[in-house]
Amino acid sequence: MSAQICYATDLSPESEHAFAYAVALAARKKAPLLTLHASDTATPNMLPEANGLLQQWNWTQRVQNSRKVHSCCEDPVDTLLDALSREDVELLVVGTHQRQGLSRLAQGSVSESVALSSGLPTLFVPTQAKGFVEPATGTLRLKRVLIPCSRDAALNQLAVDKTAALIGALTEQHQVEVHLLSVGTSPATVELPDLPGVKWTQDRMEGKVVEAIVGMAARLKVDLVVMGTEGQDSLRDVLTGSKTHQVMRNLRQPLLALPAKA
Repeated sequence: MSAQICYATDLSPESEHAFAYAVALAARKKAPLLTLHASDTATPNMLPEANGLLQQWNWTQRVQNSRKVHSCCEDPVDTLLDALSREDVELLVVGTHQRQGLSRLAQGSVSESVALSSGLPTLFVPTQAKGFVEPATGTLRLKRVLIPCSRDAALNQLAVDKTAALIGALTEQHQVEVHLLSVGTSPATVELPDLPGVKWTQDRMEGKVVEAIVGMAARLKVDLVVMGTEGQDSLRDVLTGSKTHQVMRNLRQPLLALPAKA
């Protein structure tokens, strides 16, 4: 079996928005879809089913969709991580409630914790995100992507390569603008793939990193933000999160977070 796309859900209405992204990606990439929930009371038939949604969209594609409820630990993060360790997953898709500061620490953020600890490429989809999938119809429209660059050349190249692969998988006619944004640093030195119809642009700004990224994403009306991440590395990050996760909590667009080891 090829590597799966995994949609992890808490069964809240807010998380359904992310399900549409997981289904559309699985159908277009012809990948199996795993729908996963941590619980000791729920049953698999309580989880959303991909092919029913594809029928609503009038898509002819169908996906192999396994639905699993996993129980092993008191903590849902540990439970999901245990489940993921048993599966071959290439991409994790999660919805996010975008909690901030002490509220996030007190209430917890299962999606962020699972993403950080699993080391998997993770697509964060905010509630009511304006991105490259239209949840009502499944329409894909990847027209503009933002890649915030750091001083880490390897992470920048990873983001560029993964973006190119995603464009190739999702679009038949490559008419896509990809903006590489450097904040307070020199433009990133990366090898840009030669993809027909894809326009690569180097942008540079001064100011606070998170505010600059979120502001440019809004101004450009991007469909997706792609960022490499090293994860959290300080006590302050427990409250504020890594730059990637700070950006994610303020965006209105989906964010693809790529761990260094991805």
